[in-house]
Amino acid sequence: MLKFFRKYKNIVLVFGGTILMVLFLLPSGMSQLMGGGRGMTVARMDGRKISYADLQQAENELRLALQVLDQSYPLLGIDPRDAAAWVARTHEAEQAGLVGGPRDGRAFLMEAANFLFDFNLLMVQSRFGAQNAQQLLTRRDEIIKDVYARNEQALAAASAGLMTPEQAERALARAYGVYRMVQATNPSTILSRPGALLLAKQAFDTATVGAVLIPAAKVAETVADPTDEQIAAHFEKFRGVDPAADPDGVGYLQQARVVLEWLVVDRRVISDRIVLDPIEMNKFWRQNRTRFPGEFADTRTAVETAYRAERTEAAVARAEEVLRREMFRSTEGLPGTSRRRTLPPEWAQRMPSLTALAGAVETDLKQSFSFSDASGQLARAYGRSPWMDREALASLPGIGSSVFPLNQQNQIPFPDLVMVAQELGGDERFGVQVGLVYGPLSTQGGDDYYFRILEAQKQGPAESLDAVRGRVVNDLKILEALSRLEAEREVFVERARADGLSMLAGAFGSSAQWDIEVTAQGLTGTGVGFLDPRLDTPEFRDAVMGAVRGLSPDPAALAENDPSRFVGVVVRGARGLAVAQILKWRPATVEQYLESPIEIRGLSIRRDPETNPLANFRSDEVARRVGFKDIAGVGSADREPTDAEASPEASPETPAGTSTGTPAGTPTDTPAGT
Repeated sequence: MLKFFRKYKNIVLVFGGTILMVLFLLPSGMSQLMGGGRGMTVARMDGRKISYADLQQAENELRLALQVLDQSYPLLGIDPRDAAAWVARTHEAEQAGLVGGPRDGRAFLMEAANFLFDFNLLMVQSRFGAQNAQQLLTRRDEIIKDVYARNEQALAAASAGLMTPEQAERALARAYGVYRMVQATNPSTILSRPGALLLAKQAFDTATVGAVLIPAAKVAETVADPTDEQIAAHFEKFRGVDPAADPDGVGYLQQARVVLEWLVVDRRVISDRIVLDPIEMNKFWRQNRTRFPGEFADTRTAVETAYRAERTEAAVARAEEVLRREMFRSTEGLPGTSRRRTLPPEWAQRMPSLTALAGAVETDLKQSFSFSDASGQLARAYGRSPWMDREALASLPGIGSSVFPLNQQNQIPFPDLVMVAQELGGDERFGVQVGLVYGPLSTQGGDDYYFRILEAQKQGPAESLDAVRGRVVNDLKILEALSRLEAEREVFVERARADGLSMLAGAFGSSAQWDIEVTAQGLTGTGVGFLDPRLDTPEFRDAVMGAVRGLSPDPAALAENDPSRFVGVVVRGARGLAVAQILKWRPATVEQYLESPIEIRGLSIRRDPETNPLANFRSDEVARRVGFKDIAGVGSADREPTDAEASPEASPETPAGTSTGTPAGTPTDTPAGT
């Protein structure tokens, strides 16, 4: 060996020196490859650079503020996933001189505790009356002290592993500065007392009525069919109109729609049919003695239930592995990216059928587990659907209510996931495209679903008159019927006064509804029976509340069939004429005004969104004020989803729907999908 080193010492020295040099340079190189990106500039603000590390710190501070402030966090008006907004908002507060030192952070804990108590006090006062609020007020100091103590505990727990105690307090101080900024520019403080009184009347003036909705469809039965010229002209006028945007509900815009198929792994069938090995079940009992402290015979039922659940879960997980494996085989070698595959022209013939995939699951599970011969398929496929829009997808049994987990906190409903298909113009970051299988999606019942879109069509005008001719004819007749109802409105009101609401309703195959409480804001059914939601419209509410203004609150002041008690209004969105009989009404009281500041303030904000305290702090507005320029897609709107968030495609490497532990809002360079 010594001779070997003497002979090749120069080579050994050169080779060894090279290794040492590589090892010396490796940390720096690896830092640049894997961690050096922390110094990469991802945004600019007021001329200074914002690095990836700054953004990570902002995420940690956001997480801390959310956990510590808890119910008081909405005071800040910052999306807890939007680190860029935190950077901009805290910078603006610092520039305004509203951010103090670490002690200011602890002071915010007390401020938050006081706010939370005052808010809950107002809620109790509004819902349960002044007496209950007074009882709560006697415990104010005790409750605030307890909330503050909990906030301090939350601060210690939340900061552990994220930052030092001083850094945590400085983060809260920045949050306090943001809160002060909101309060200093709060436009809602301009609400005057007369304005508040007017809003209180709108909120609490209440009429109790009986009502009937005469459907225009009944009147339309007597309307002659329109001519071909009328039909063609009407179709051309409304072929590209969204019916949801038209006051009469007329429009023939075709919503985005798909044809799809899906597969279910039936957890209930698996659980019912799986056969439990008595020896393995006894072994399970011995391994879980803390859960089952009694003897096996005494706890057998509980042990069997738990063991069956465990084996069922294992079988469902195995089914997912099988499906991911089969899908990987079918897509292996296809060109494209993880977010969009390039499918060959013959893909429709080449792709594995869901029936075959369900059969593969059934075969594999029977080889891996023992099942009884009871009826029920472990996995079954549902074939080609008709064209379906979002609403139709949501109405599908089972899969219609399923969700796909984006991460540990967020999930996306099945209809929404389908509608982000790239062929529909959806977000490419989710990677959903026609021809591939995605899943699993889960339901509350525990079943796993997988789906494949076969065809997709974007939203657009109706393709032809023939496709919607029946709707066009019906709409024309309904519009004519509404015109007749409007012209004869007083005639119907008089019929209600003379014959009664029930008689009028019966003549049109409808029924009267009684004891409906009406305010300017909404309807409440206090009587027995169904409250027709179609009556809850501004037209109906305004007509009723306008009529009661001239009436005495004393029910005995007017005869039951006095003309001033009756009102009629065409509700075009409901496609009918609403006729109401005012039974009684009660004006808002001073007590309601004094005890309902939250409701009054909320009504003010709904009427005028600019009075919202957070109206001036939308992310785009703040970014404009502080000169925040996003150059790497770090804002919430531009954030790239992680694999687990974005790709529901069945993948052999990472189970779809499995969280990678990346917090929502964390920038990532990892491509979505498989």
